[in-house]
Amino acid sequence: MGTVASYLKNHYRAVIQSSSEPLFYKNVHAYLNFVLKNPDLALIMDESEKEYLIKHKEIWGDKKSTTNRQLEEKEEQTHRLEQFSLYAKDFAFLYTRIYAFIEEYKNHTEPDERPYLQAIIMLRGIDRIKSTLWHKEDLEQYSRWYTGKRKEYESRLRQFHADLLTRIEKPKDYKKETPVKSNLPLSFNTRTGDFVFYKTKGNLSLGGQEFKVFSTLYNSPDFQADYLKLIQSYNPTVEVAHKAYRDDLFVIIRNIKERLNILPTTKTSNPDIFKNNKKIGYRLVFSSIDKNTE
Repeated sequence: MGTVASYLKNHYRAVIQSSSEPLFYKNVHAYLNFVLKNPDLALIMDESEKEYLIKHKEIWGDKKSTTNRQLEEKEEQTHRLEQFSLYAKDFAFLYTRIYAFIEEYKNHTEPDERPYLQAIIMLRGIDRIKSTLWHKEDLEQYSRWYTGKRKEYESRLRQFHADLLTRIEKPKDYKKETPVKSNLPLSFNTRTGDFVFYKTKGNLSLGGQEFKVFSTLYNSPDFQADYLKLIQSYNPTVEVAHKAYRDDLFVIIRNIKERLNILPTTKTSNPDIFKNNKKIGYRLVFSSIDKNTE
């Protein structure tokens, strides 16, 4: 792991020495990309994410809080959990605010740049955007996220870098285990977007809306997530899951079904594993799981 640590330090040094905000954001993306694509570091992050999700589920469980006190206690437990989680404390914030937007923009091949405003502000700077492609309100809102915010993001990255190096020094805590053969007909790589569903193989573009929605659903406890959480995975500014947003989500889910060969429905189509729980959200339903839990 010594070589990995040295590469990681080089990426971090490039971030700290960035001569401008656009270069800073670009180098943060490169740093996180190295973490996500390196097998040893990705293993550490996968373990941390799984640990966080398990403990988060233990806190909130399936029962709703019936009193304000119970809700406050669970929120406090969650805050404590996140403070000591390598995945949740700083990495998740940097991933959603910087990496995902730039990664999606990097893989963008269409002429329409309107969906990529956050990445463009980061990589170009608000002062260099003279286009009429975006509304003034959107420019002002996302400018507040990134313009003059380098110190905040740099502080987060500094802490994550230090915590990650500490984990690298203790590789025995993250020994590779022999994979357990899953009885699920679906496998999905949340670092690359590659999937296998029965005999259908493909890829969801890393950072794209389909990738964000499906990975959120796939990584959620019991493969279930409410409408707002799924919508916020690709549009984090949304606060209420109004019908218009749910309609957009429906289209994205339909597109995913097409990629998984669920739609259009033919004799060779794969079974539909998406269950729409009205007024709640979506869930991935696998018959093998349901039979084992009944």
